[in-house]
Amino acid sequence: MATGKDGTTNGATSWSSSSRGIVLIVCAVFFGLRVPLDALLVGLAVVALLGAAFSALSYGTALRLKSENAFAPLVNGIILPVLLLSGILLPMSLAPRWLQAVSDANPLRYVVDGVRAIFRGDVASATTLWGVVVTVALVVVSVAFGTRTFRRESA
Repeated sequence: MATGKDGTTNGATSWSSSSRGIVLIVCAVFFGLRVPLDALLVGLAVVALLGAAFSALSYGTALRLKSENAFAPLVNGIILPVLLLSGILLPMSLAPRWLQAVSDANPLRYVVDGVRAIFRGDVASATTLWGVVVTVALVVVSVAFGTRTFRRESA
């Protein structure tokens, strides 16, 4: 999401990410993904919200850093452990107990579990609810951070 001078955001980046997601889902259907249409739409909405959260967080972080060269190492140093601990690449059920405990502190784990439940068709489950609640919380916090940072840097 690009942030304007007044701190508002537009959906160009989110739309671009969402369209890539749609292409990936079409490919996944070709390879055997079977998901109800309503569950697919809910899952895409959650992923789009997560994209908005990361977009706003990235803009805010980049504005706080004074060096262009500092952003990429910072993001890579944070995002790899967060992704590994979210269970998006490998299920955390295969990890040792101590790593599962560390993973429980990662908010993205709940989002990943929620989207998996959605794609299984469990749209009304507690796992899905937790995933959506965590996603909305991430959006609220990230957009507030990005907007506040942008206003402060623009003043």
